[in-house]
This record gives sequence, structure tokens and C-alpha cells, in this order.
Amino acid sequence: MGTRVATTPAQAARKNATKTLLENLGLDLAIALGLVLNDWIGSADITDKQAWTALGVLVGKSLIASIARFLLQLRKEQAVSAE
Repeated sequence: MGTRVATTPAQAARKNATKTLLENLGLDLAIALGLVLNDWIGSADITDKQAWTALGVLVGKSLIASIARFLLQLRKEQAVSAE
């Protein structure tokens, strides 16, 4: 069995938020790649504004999810440490 390293609530929240950000960015990259490839195969124009707008929306969603995870985890860790 592994040993558990003691962390502060902020460290645990930051770790989970980073994990969520990386997971969401990976998913966004896969979706964006599919959309861009689909668009590119049809028109062979990767400079299309709609494709880059979609990518921007997906990255923004990832950032929002990461921040939300950080705040929720921080709140959870603070509640546990208060007990």
C-alpha cells in the first residue's frame, strides 16, 4: 500500500483542479481535432473562423471546469480540516 502525503486544503484543491484541467483539455483537443479534420476534409480550409471559435469555446469550458473543481475541492478540504 502507498503512503498518504499530508497536504493542505489548497494543495489538494490545486492538484484536483490541475487534473481536471488536463482531462478537459485532452477531451477538447480530441473534439477540436475531429471538428477541424471534418471541416478540413470538406473544404480544405483550416483558417475557418468557426473552427477556431469552437476551439476557443472548448478551451474556455475546460478552464471554467478546472476553476469549479478547484473551488469545490477547496471547500471540501476546508470542511474536512475543520472537523
